[in-house]
Amino acid sequence: MAIWQLEVVFAFGYIVSKGTLNTPKCYYPAVIGHAQPGVTAVWFPDFPDCVAAASNLDTAIQKAERALRMTVDKLAGDGAALPTPSSMDTISLPETCNIVAFALVGVDLPNPSERVNIYYLEAC
Repeated sequence: MAIWQLEVVFAFGYIVSKGTLNTPKCYYPAVIGHAQPGVTAVWFPDFPDCVAAASNLDTAIQKAERALRMTVDKLAGDGAALPTPSSMDTISLPETCNIVAFALVGVDLPNPSERVNIYYLEAC
């Protein structure tokens, strides 16, 4: 079974590094497999409803990255806590899973800060 890295990662499990604009980045494990002939599917064990599929691997990976980003943004918008990424060796696969590889997909964590504009009068 292959381990495929979408970004440089030094260890499995909970990994945080700098993402874009100095926001923290977290890596979640993904399972890549063939859902049916000619269809590559990617799913995230930590986010059961986050699934992507396409007719080729590159497109499936791109869709999976977008799906993960949208899922994380939705959870953050709802005020829900993000799950801690699972370790690769704790992922249980369904018997019918036709796995191709595991991958770690990076996502920028939501920034909880809020920009505020302040107006004040200068003393005369």
